[in-house]
Amino acid sequence: MIVLWKDFQVGTVTALLKGKRKKDTPEREKEVAMKKTLRNTLIALIAFSTTAFAASNSGAGEGSLLLSLFIGFFALIVVFQLVPAVIMLIGMLRGVFGRDRKEIENHR
Repeated sequence: MIVLWKDFQVGTVTALLKGKRKKDTPEREKEVAMKKTLRNTLIALIAFSTTAFAASNSGAGEGSLLLSLFIGFFALIVVFQLVPAVIMLIGMLRGVFGRDRKEIENHR
């Protein structure tokens, strides 16, 4: 069995060395260049992201006054948008569930 496995390995290596692979066409060269670029980009990303992870706790204190004002400003925008929406909802509910004025006058 070991002899068969060794023959298989030798046959595979021989086939690879004889050139039974894709020929170097312009498309193949572009593919190889793209793979190299992607590999180098990922290596750089991993290498330089470690410093970003190390600095992530530098601003973990309380927020500043400007941050509080920024969040408060947008909270006011949401509240001012909710007031007309609630008024319109009340008007629609009165229209759906309220009695018509004609119906009230007919009952008198």
